[in-house]
Amino acid sequence: MIDREDSLANQFAVAAEVTVAGGHNKPPDPVPYVNGIAIGVIALKRSTVSVGEGIPQNISSQQPHLIRPVFAAVQVVMVVS
Repeated sequence: MIDREDSLANQFAVAAEVTVAGGHNKPPDPVPYVNGIAIGVIALKRSTVSVGEGIPQNISSQQPHLIRPVFAAVQVVMVVS
């Protein structure tokens, strides 16, 4: 699914904000993709908001009734202020 030997053979993309179909809307901020596979979820916070507030957001987003499918192949979860 991802060519680790020849990185140029892969397609890279970043979505600024992802909308997930379903009953709840908790869009993550930038989501990097390789070959259409989400490999990271990043929560960007204003400088007036602590990183500590973003961590529970990413954890709670992984609940089954929210956006758990986005995290299926994710290798990096990051909060940046």
